[in-house]
Amino acid sequence: MPQLRLFTVLLMLCLVALSGAQAAPEQPVQPPANQLAASPNWPQVLAAGDTKLTIYQPQLDSWDGYTLSARAAAEATGTDGKSTYGIVQFSAHTLVDKATR
Repeated sequence: MPQLRLFTVLLMLCLVALSGAQAAPEQPVQPPANQLAASPNWPQVLAAGDTKLTIYQPQLDSWDGYTLSARAAAEATGTDGKSTYGIVQFSAHTLVDKATR
């Protein structure tokens, strides 16, 4: 049970950090047409002191052109070095500019 509590606390801290982060004003930058956007590196590792949260690449469950549902494996490693594994499920509304792809 303490491992589950650690995992929950780490996950909540990550979500609070992500939601509280203020984005810099967007500067419209168009990459050259022959270059693809850079992909993030997986797994993503968040560390705070001796604790570490590793989030593995999300896997798509469904997408109907509007609502996307996915999940990602996550690993929380505490100060004792023991790992607890779990799954993060999420969904998002998407907007697709089909006319310009």
